Amino acid sequence: MLVQPDACVFVFGSNLRGQHSGGAAAHAKAYFDAVSGLGVGWHGQSYAIPTIAGDFRALPVHQIAPFVVNFLKTAAAEPAFTFYVTALGTGIAGLTHEQMAPLFAHAPLNCLLPPEWSALLAQPQK
Repeated sequence: MLVQPDACVFVFGSNLRGQHSGGAAAHAKAYFDAVSGLGVGWHGQSYAIPTIAGDFRALPVHQIAPFVVNFLKTAAAEPAFTFYVTALGTGIAGLTHEQMAPLFAHAPLNCLLPPEWSALLAQPQK
């Protein structure tokens, strides 16, 4: 599949305040049009999924999950775009790959997941 640069979306972990000052969020702001003050959703060539609350504490996985579900619906509805998903939640939020990968188990084919997550999702379920 040939990927056009303007059809690429950088998916990153954000905080609910949309203060994209560190990690992948800062990269999204600098290079993929993430918007300060908007911590959720698709903006420019970036898609923010909150992993940090407004008070800057890590969100638990069960609170991140609905944001992931909304993202997966968006990605499925936009097959012309390629969504490059970072290992969101595993940096500043302090979650593990084992906690985050299952949220993306049903990601559509236009979502490119981190290699750690792809490896975990390829393992037989116990």
